[in-house]
Amino acid sequence: TVKRLLRNTTAKGVHIINFSKNMGKGKPVFIKPREEWVERKIEAIIPVEMWEEANAILDDRRDAYKRPGPAPVALFSGLVVCHCGQRMYPRVNSPKYICSKCKTKIPIDVLEGIFYDQLKGYFLSAEDITKSIQDANTSINEKQKHLDAHSKELDKVKAEIDRVYKLYQASELTPASFARFFKPLEEREKQLETDLPKLQAELDALKINQLSTEEVIAEAQDLYGRWPKLPFDDKRRIVESITDKIVIGKEDVSINLCYLPSYEELTKRHRMLYDEVREKGVE
Repeated sequence: TVKRLLRNTTAKGVHIINFSKNMGKGKPVFIKPREEWVERKIEAIIPVEMWEEANAILDDRRDAYKRPGPAPVALFSGLVVCHCGQRMYPRVNSPKYICSKCKTKIPIDVLEGIFYDQLKGYFLSAEDITKSIQDANTSINEKQKHLDAHSKELDKVKAEIDRVYKLYQASELTPASFARFFKPLEEREKQLETDLPKLQAELDALKINQLSTEEVIAEAQDLYGRWPKLPFDDKRRIVESITDKIVIGKEDVSINLCYLPSYEELTKRHRMLYDEVREKGVE
């Protein structure tokens, strides 16, 4: 309650309405898109600077927060899901992942063996890797189409703004009519211009990460060969990076793998993150 009051912009003189929708009893409140919010200026009860300072403190604490508790002691903790939908974890002094809902069980060593076999099939299959790269290329093409459509819409809105302005200059629109047509166009233009560099950055990132089939196969085979000798922490980081989830069925195990970056790339990412956190003085 205290955090909600501190976050509320009403205290600094900005009352926001139409930002949420009640979805019914027992359901979470739906937060509407930012462009649908309505802001009203009211009398402030504290200086804006004080409100911003308090919220900056909350933001810093949120970013530095580290969930308490021991590090995962099993390779797939948090990634194993039962067929009933419940997540499965190894219990204390238990060699098995157990579903607390339906009591489905699978030994830790058995699952790790299945995972390693899955890696072999994936890493050494040129067909699977080629398909993954083709899927990535499809994502690039779809992102490019989205970016092109976004740019065309922005050009269309700019042209419409020019047309409305020329009508106003020619006295064919009253000031009230001009404001009624111009304001939504101006807001849409700002939104499109804000989103455009984000879309371009996403497309650039996809292109930069694009690799050839040969490169991926070579890296995958190298990682597979070194896997049995890797330390637990390295294995855990790689598992978190390449595994979407592992579903334990009644008679089978389904392992959903994501894109596979190189071992060097994974290690470099985590080392850079560690150095960044250490430089900020956050333990």
